[in-house]
Amino acid sequence: MNNLAATLRLEGELQAAQSIGEEALESCREVLGPRHPETLVAMSNLAATYLGLGKLDDARQLGNEALLGLQEVFGPSHPLTTSTMRDLAAVLGESGETQDLRPQ
Repeated sequence: MNNLAATLRLEGELQAAQSIGEEALESCREVLGPRHPETLVAMSNLAATYLGLGKLDDARQLGNEALLGLQEVFGPSHPLTTSTMRDLAAVLGESGETQDLRPQ
């Protein structure tokens, strides 16, 4: 489901990507737990979909949660961590905010 949601997002079908992405994230949280790598990827992908839809508050909240988990699970230099950091920086830029995204 997460892969389908990501594909739909890349194809520009953002509403469908949101719906499927939210369902995928909910399932991952329930079955795998909040810090499982697949859950964190689903979180990051959904945050990117929210960004595409202009839902900046949702994108920021979920992006922050995903970033913290990815830093914890994979470390600060992992590609998933850095791509989520990039997406979160885009959210902050779109909303006119500045924030230090370097791992603490």
